[in-house]
Amino acid sequence: MSYARKDDRHNDDLVNEIADGFARTIKETKKSEDGTAKPAGPGFTITGDARNAPQPRRRDR
Repeated sequence: MSYARKDDRHNDDLVNEIADGFARTIKETKKSEDGTAKPAGPGFTITGDARNAPQPRRRDR
């Protein structure tokens, strides 16, 4: 068996695990003090690009 095939299967398992956890987190609800159900916040946060974007330069006058 080639390494690529093994890696693909591992990646599929990882994607399924992440998707299941995300779906489970979204489906959960918690009760607030007034008794109405509101969706629970995610158990994890998906972040974007971690690099710092440079500040926009001021135009020379």
